[in-house]
This record gives sequence, structure tokens and C-alpha cells, in this order.
Amino acid sequence: MQVKRYEAASIREAMTKIKKDLGSDAILLSTKRLRESPTPLLEIIAAREIDEKGFSAFEGYKKGGDSPSSNKQSLPASDVIHQLRGEIDELKTLIREMNKQRCFHREFVEWKESMNVFFDVIGLQGEQGANEIWSSIYYTLLGRGLSRQWASKMIESIKNNSPSSNIENHEEGLRTIQRMIEKSFAPFFSDEKKRRVKVLVGPTGVGKTTTLAKLAARYALEKKWKVGLVTTDTFRIAATDQLKVYADIIGIPMEIASEKEGFQRSLRKFGDRDVILVDTPGNSGHNDNFLRKMKDLMATDIPVQTDLLLSLASGSENILDAAERFGIFDFDHIILTKFDECVRFGNACEAINRIGKPVLYVTTGQNVPQDIEDVTPGKLAEWVMENNLH
Repeated sequence: MQVKRYEAASIREAMTKIKKDLGSDAILLSTKRLRESPTPLLEIIAAREIDEKGFSAFEGYKKGGDSPSSNKQSLPASDVIHQLRGEIDELKTLIREMNKQRCFHREFVEWKESMNVFFDVIGLQGEQGANEIWSSIYYTLLGRGLSRQWASKMIESIKNNSPSSNIENHEEGLRTIQRMIEKSFAPFFSDEKKRRVKVLVGPTGVGKTTTLAKLAARYALEKKWKVGLVTTDTFRIAATDQLKVYADIIGIPMEIASEKEGFQRSLRKFGDRDVILVDTPGNSGHNDNFLRKMKDLMATDIPVQTDLLLSLASGSENILDAAERFGIFDFDHIILTKFDECVRFGNACEAINRIGKPVLYVTTGQNVPQDIEDVTPGKLAEWVMENNLH
């Protein structure tokens, strides 16, 4: 038997090497992930049977060579099928084990962070009545979309800083959690900046143009402000036409700026306006060069307020990723969109808390101008616990 060791980044890569080196009749003896490797690698041990002439037994049959047991007869079809089925089953087992390892690793990292506090939180110690309350609160928070870590830490904080007797029932515990969430957001809102020029940025499809129209209508029709619109979105088909329709309906002027000089000229033209709203082209956020060019286009000596739009329907990971990518603009506030498409607000709200910026508005539909609401720390906490706007 010829036995060889291989290192590869994936099973597919390993099988290519093994087939080229040992032939298609080679078998896998073992596989494991190399922990000491700086990059993810698999160690695969493979082997093949060889006869006294240096050929593998199966290769001999394929080439018509002698075989001790076949007397130059080909291997029976049933034996070939049986051998192939065995190898396929072995590969299936190997793949299942690898998938289990990946899932286990991901779960283990999360479990490790919260397990110590988890046992205390759900009340495996202390009186049974209090245990049931904490356990009920904990699972309610998970149902609202909060992570195990955030839910555990808040409950642990309550238990450490106030006597358990203060929490008499499930509802009182949830009200206490709601106050804690509100308090966690309060410091961000103290940094709100109000400037005349407001630029909306964000990923493609987040709803910048519709949100800008809602704000324009609010300022012009409700507050009676003189509003000017500027769009730099000349990339998307009919984007300027869409905003022009809104501008005409509301009765406010609009300028198109596809380059830096045009943007500066538009701002000067709207020098008498109470507020200037700027629409920008959407981008996935992964094109850093595009974002840098967009930032350079809007560079001006006039103080600018930059608001990042984030879709609540995109999930917490996408929200955090967008905030990191668009951090190049050093945005001042967040506007949350598509609340009506959000399944569990707690998950997204936790991501917003990690970003650490004040939230100005949340949009709740496509209707202009009504589907937009102001946001306060208290409203954010209420929406987490109620999972709706009312």
C-alpha cells in the first residue's frame, strides 16, 4: 500500500491532488483541520493498493494487466459498483463531519461568551419562583431579536444592582429592561448636529430618494421652510426624473450636480434656502474607490450634515457592514428605513447600539410624505419590546 499525506484548503483541492498523484482508485484514510496553520488548511491522508509490479490493483484491471485473483479477467461490474459506492459513502461521511465542525466552531464561540452568565441568568441558583421569572424574561428577549449576549448582560446587571424582590413578575422585568435599552441609547442623542445642508448616503436600494422626498415635504409643507434639492445620482436610470417629479409636486427647486464644480454651484444657488437636501447614488459599499470619489465630489467649506440610511430589512450583519464601509463619510446620524419589512426589531436595534450614532428618523412605507417618524431613545426601546410602532 502506498500512503501519502496532503495539505489543501478544501476537499475539492485535495481530491484533485490525490487523483493526479495516486490515481482515481485512491482512498481517503483520514482528514483533519490543521490548528497551527495561519490559514485554514486540511490534512488528508490517502492511499492506494499496489502490486509487485508497482501498479495499483484497480489500475491493473483498467490497463488489462495481470491480477492475482482475476487471471487477466476484468473486474466484475458488481464489484466495481460496490467499490464506488463505498468511496461515495466515505466522501459523504467526510463532508458531513466537516460541516458539523464548521457549525460547531461558530456555535462554540457564541456559547463560550455567554455560558457563564447564562446559567446564573436563567436561575439555576436561588429560589424557584425568581428563576422562572428570569427564564421567562430571557426567552422573551430572544424572541424580540436580542442576542443571547445582550439579553444575558442586561439581566445580569439587573440582578447584580437591584434586589430580586424588586422584580415581582415578568412584566415588571420587561419594563426594567426597556428602561435599560432607552438609557443605553440616550448618550448618542446628545451629539445630534443640525445643519442646513443635509446629505443622505447609503447602500443601493435603501430608499434614499424616497426618504429625501419625505423630508422635503415635511420641511416645506409642515414647517414652511424654503427647501432646495440637489441630486448627484446621475448613475441610476431615471433617478433624476423620479426626484424631479417629487420636487414639482411639492413645489421646490432641484439642481443636478454630476461633478464637484456643479455641486458647489448648486449650493451657492440655494444660498437663500433654509435647508438643502442632497441625494447621492447608491452603492453596495464594497467599492471603496467609488465612495472616495463621491466624498471628494461633495467636499465643501460649508458645514454639512451627513446622514447614513440603513435598511432594517437587511439584518444586523449587513447594517454593521454598511456602517463600517460608509464610515469614510464620518456620518453624523442614522436614518432607519423599511421598518414595515423588519421581522424582529431587536436584532437590528442591537447593531444600531453598537454603531453609536443618534437615529433621526425611521421610515415605515413608501407613501410620501406620511410614512416617516421621528426617533427618540424611548421610542427605540419601546419598538424593541413591542416589535411594532404602536
